[in-house]
Amino acid sequence: MGDEFTEIVREKLADIEKSQATRSDLSAFGVPYSKQLTVDLVEAGKRIADVLNQKLTDYGYWMIKTRWMAFSLQDGTAAGGKGGDLYDNKRDAVRHQSNEFQWAYICFIHLGHGADPRECAVFLKFTRDAYNRGMRLPDPDNIHGGAELIMTTRWRDAYRRRLGI
Repeated sequence: MGDEFTEIVREKLADIEKSQATRSDLSAFGVPYSKQLTVDLVEAGKRIADVLNQKLTDYGYWMIKTRWMAFSLQDGTAAGGKGGDLYDNKRDAVRHQSNEFQWAYICFIHLGHGADPRECAVFLKFTRDAYNRGMRLPDPDNIHGGAELIMTTRWRDAYRRRLGI
């Protein structure tokens, strides 16, 4: 039974990838940049995921679910050393960095099941690309740190329902 299921899933994924062959920026699951990750980005994503998962293990999700961390865009190291500093809000995370545009800011609110290294690498690439195109992700003058460019799952689902996708 398990082998049959695995084969069916592989066939479905192959069909999806063929249907999206014209969209080089999307993987089978519609994740941007996933096929464009370099070795350096993947390694940085692993560093980020390791730190995030260690914090979740040390403190527990419910204790830090609204806390933020900052990670270097260069190599994915956490601000504040190996263990990384936790900040109460995005504004504090931004204000504690010497240059806000050299850091990616991550909140634990959507990491209840832990951080995936590949998703961290995709997020890091997205943040780099946004800064390179002149976008400003953090806003240290806003009490909540500013608006996010990435659409939440809730809003994505609402748009998909509205469009009938």
